[in-house]
Amino acid sequence: MHGDFDKHYPIGKKLREDKVASLKKKLHDQQSIFRRLLSSSDCATEAFVKISWILAKKQKPYSDGETVKACFQESADSLFAEFKNKDEIKKQISNLQLSHQTVARRVEIISGDVFDQLLCELKNASGFSLALDESCDVTDTEQLIIWVRYDVEDKFKEELLALVPLRNTTRGEDIYNALKECLVRNSLDMKKPYRSPRMVPRRWSDKERG
Repeated sequence: MHGDFDKHYPIGKKLREDKVASLKKKLHDQQSIFRRLLSSSDCATEAFVKISWILAKKQKPYSDGETVKACFQESADSLFAEFKNKDEIKKQISNLQLSHQTVARRVEIISGDVFDQLLCELKNASGFSLALDESCDVTDTEQLIIWVRYDVEDKFKEELLALVPLRNTTRGEDIYNALKECLVRNSLDMKKPYRSPRMVPRRWSDKERG
């Protein structure tokens, strides 16, 4: 086609101008359709990420995502009865991917992003304090709970840093080593924590065992 274009549509002729204008319009329409589809997909993705985030915050089973979708679908006819684009809304709802596996993957991605943000804030903070506690899980495995308190733009935040299993013993030395390993693994400066007797008792010192 390109080789015969000049032959069928001579330069300077109105026929050529009309053909070029027609091709441009066709290309623009195709791009518009693609943009609408992409925008629609992005909106659906954003929606089910937000739903996954709420399920995680409320500590609900990931399988509840399908229940949420079913509620949307059942109530759509009533909620959007007067909307001219009701069918488009219902289509968007049907595009929501809220299976157990999908919600689990989204929560994992969100969790990783939140943790990366926490590490970034800790590395940029002038310092941070540590609070440690011990607990047992359902299998009676001792766990070390590590909390951090740090400054961000003249404000203080408190967040959970890690939950570390203590599989052998829970001596002061074991707790200290678990804490040290956590800080090193996450590339956190061990000289940065504020040292205080309340936050880091003497029995966690590497000079003492027992």
